[in-house]
Amino acid sequence: MTSPLPVPQQWLHTAYTAERAWVDAALEETLQQQWEYLKPDELLAQPLQALWAALRHATVLGGKRVRPLLALEAFRAIAGPRAPWEGVQHFAVALELIHAQSLVFDDLPCMDNDDWRRGQPTVHKAFGEATAVLVGDALACLAFEVLAQTSATVPPAAVLRCVQLLGRAASLGGLVTGQFADMQALNLPPTRASVLLIHTHKTAALLQCALVGGATLAGASVGVVQAFSHLGLQFGLLFQAIDDTLDATATSEQLGKTAGKDAEQAKLSLYHLEGPLAAAEAIEALSLQAQQALEALAQAVGPTFDTAPWQGWLSYLQQRQT
Repeated sequence: MTSPLPVPQQWLHTAYTAERAWVDAALEETLQQQWEYLKPDELLAQPLQALWAALRHATVLGGKRVRPLLALEAFRAIAGPRAPWEGVQHFAVALELIHAQSLVFDDLPCMDNDDWRRGQPTVHKAFGEATAVLVGDALACLAFEVLAQTSATVPPAAVLRCVQLLGRAASLGGLVTGQFADMQALNLPPTRASVLLIHTHKTAALLQCALVGGATLAGASVGVVQAFSHLGLQFGLLFQAIDDTLDATATSEQLGKTAGKDAEQAKLSLYHLEGPLAAAEAIEALSLQAQQALEALAQAVGPTFDTAPWQGWLSYLQQRQT
């Protein structure tokens, strides 16, 4: 297996144009279905428009769609490139809804207190803090409602497993613990182990969930699922290590969110804990570990495994600038 090649910064947009459009359309359809289900009367319809605008602001307007795209790629790696996407659609949408919810809550004044996200005002800045809390609540619950609608062609046991995976990754097994640890940085030992603990929960858990869930819905074996889980962990650690470096080195305009927040809020990151040189060395080591995890996955799946899209993902994660 060759080393990752340089990829253009727009790779994620150009390589997954149709897939990103598919995810965006599914998100729009999900919100539209909810509106039609409610059938608000004339008295309620006008104020609810503001809530729906906030929901769209949090989900449809912007976003790379990394998690649903990885779930789709894991599904196709097992089910085949021509397999209907419907088998993983509801899980992909649920992943993006949970991710969006986590961003809405992370940006709140009581958490990271950020004014910008995806190049636009955060939800609480655009619509008010109370509305942002309700949006986060709605997205978290809606994710599981959507997931329960998974295509009838998918075995119920696989759907139930994905419910468990997403519930764990969104709660104490992932995002909640990761965000709490991130907020408690001053009370944690200033060590690399503490940083990796935060990264494992706050970022890697949901990426693991995406890969494991996509493979599970496609009927992957236990060994293959474990290989996907390990790759998801390595992708997540690499993603967040680079994210922390970008926070310290890129501009707010480049990132679409406020740069320099880690230093301002005394967050634990490898860049600020050990310095830029050690952080760069850590990223290089994480890149190698991700490459090794990808090779192990290819071996677990066998000769039908197409390495090309995964090498593209690894290169993108290593070289991304936003």
